[in-house]
Amino acid sequence: MSIVAIEINPNRVLLVAGRKAANRPVEVSHVVEIPIESDLSDEGIGEKLKQVVQEHNLARHEAIVVLSRSQSELREIELPPAPNDELPDMVMFKAKSDFASFDDQWLLDFVSLDQDETQPRKVLASAIAPTVSGRIEKILEPSGLKLTQMVLRPFAIMELLQGRTADDVARLVVNPGDQFTDIVVAKGNQTVSTRSIRMSPNHSADQRSQLLVSEVRRTIASSKRQLGGSPIGSVILLDDEKSNKHLVGNLNERLKIEVEVVNPLDGVQRIGQAKADLDSPWQYSPLLGSVANFGREAAPAIDFRNPSRRKEVVVDRSRWWLYGGLAGLAALMTIAFAWWTLRSQAAEIAELNEELIAAIKLNEGEGNRPSMQSVIERTGVIDDWQKSSVQWLGELDEMSQRFLTADEVMVSRFEAAVRRKIPSVAISGKFKDSKQDRILFKSLEQRPYDVTPTKPPTLMSEPDDYTHTFGSSLTILQQGDAWLTELDEHVRQFHQKRNEARMAAAGETSNGNDAGDLANEDLANEGSTN
Repeated sequence: MSIVAIEINPNRVLLVAGRKAANRPVEVSHVVEIPIESDLSDEGIGEKLKQVVQEHNLARHEAIVVLSRSQSELREIELPPAPNDELPDMVMFKAKSDFASFDDQWLLDFVSLDQDETQPRKVLASAIAPTVSGRIEKILEPSGLKLTQMVLRPFAIMELLQGRTADDVARLVVNPGDQFTDIVVAKGNQTVSTRSIRMSPNHSADQRSQLLVSEVRRTIASSKRQLGGSPIGSVILLDDEKSNKHLVGNLNERLKIEVEVVNPLDGVQRIGQAKADLDSPWQYSPLLGSVANFGREAAPAIDFRNPSRRKEVVVDRSRWWLYGGLAGLAALMTIAFAWWTLRSQAAEIAELNEELIAAIKLNEGEGNRPSMQSVIERTGVIDDWQKSSVQWLGELDEMSQRFLTADEVMVSRFEAAVRRKIPSVAISGKFKDSKQDRILFKSLEQRPYDVTPTKPPTLMSEPDDYTHTFGSSLTILQQGDAWLTELDEHVRQFHQKRNEARMAAAGETSNGNDAGDLANEDLANEGSTN
C-alpha cells in the first residue's frame, strides 16, 4: 500500500511518498521539491507534477493534499448541548451564519474540542471554497494520482508529533516557513487553535527571530481562554537544532519557557531517494505527518474529502416486504386519485385561464398601478446605486493581504471615496528601498485594481529610515449589471408561459365546457383588440 502527500505552494510543489507493509511502520521512499515559476498556469503545474510522478513510478497511487491555513476559513463555533451524532448537522447549519461566504458548495469539516454531551459544545470548524478544491483536482488529474484526502496543514503537523504529545500538557508547536509560519496551540494531541504568521523573505535571521518571539508571546496570551486557564508548558520547534540556537535562547530568556527542537525527520524510516540530506526539513513536516497518519490507518482530524457525517441508521431488512406492500397500496391510491383529478381538469383549466387574463391586465397596468415596463425603467436607479456601493472593509482587508510589511512600507495617507460613480482609493506613504515601489505596484494590481501612480508627498525634514516616497490611485473595477440581465430573462419566460397558456385555453373549446368556452372567447377578443 503506497501513498503520496502533496503540498502546493505559490513557488513550489512539495511531494513525499511512502509505503506501508503488513505489520511494519511506514517507510518514506521519496522526498521531492518541484520549483514553480510565478506565472505558471495550473495546467503547467499539473504537467510538471505529472513528469515527477512518472519519473519516480508513483502514478495511480493514492494522494493526500495538504492545504495551508491561508487556503481555508477556520472558526471556533459554540453549540448547545448535543450528542456527538448530531454535531455534523448542527455545525453545517451554524457555519452558514458564522462563515463569511459559506454556502452548500463549500467543503466543511470540524473537530470537537470537548466530549461532555450534557454541556455546551465547542468545535473547531474549517471550510474551503469550491475554487480551492477544483484547482487541486485540476492539477492532480494529469498525473493519474487518486485524491483520497484533503487535510489542513496545522492538523497534519500534529499527526507527526503524536508520540511526543500523548500527555495532557498544553504546548505550542511552531513550524517555520519561507512565507508563513504555523503556530499550533495544542493540549496533548488535541489541536485547540492555530495561527499562520506571515514572514517576509527579505528579513534577516535576527529579524525573523525577534518577530517569532513576539508572535509566540502574543499566542500564549490569547490562548488562555481556549485552554480553560491551563498554562503553556513548553514549545516544540520543528527545525534543525544547530541553526536555531539563537531563537531557542531568545525564547528561553524572554518568555521563561522550555523549548524543545525536533527535527521532523527524526524517527522516520527513509529508504531509496528519501535518504538524501535535506536543507530545510521543516517544510516537509505536514507531509510527513500525513503519511505517518495514513500508516496508522486513523482518520485525520480534518479531512475535507471525507468530512464528519451523521452515522447512517441500519435499516431492518425484515420490514422491507411490509414497506413494499405499503408502497404498492399507495400506488393504487395514487392512480385512483389521478383518475378522479382528471375529471375536474377542464373546469380547473378554465378557472386558471381567467386568473391568467386578470394577471396579464395587472402586468400591463391597471388603474393607479404602474405597468411592469415602468417598474423596469425605474430599476436603473437601483443599478446606479449598486455600481457605487463598495464594501470598503472588504477592500481594506484585500489590500492589507497584498501590501508589504510595516518594516518595508509606511502609509501616511489613505482616502477611499466614490466619485462620479467610480470607487477609488488614494494612498501614499514612504518605503525604505526604491525597488519596493514596483513590488508594491504589481501586488496591488492582483486585486484587480487599476493602479495609477500619483505625485508622492514631500519628505519630512528630520532623518528617517523610510527615505523614498510613493503615491498611487487605485480604481476598483465595476461589477457590471448581470443582475439586470437575469431580470430580463425572467420577464421573457413570463411572456412565453402566457402565450402557451393562451394556446392551451384555445384547445379546450372542443370539450363543450362552458367555462372553457368563456375563457377562449375572452382570449379571442383580446387578440382581436391587439
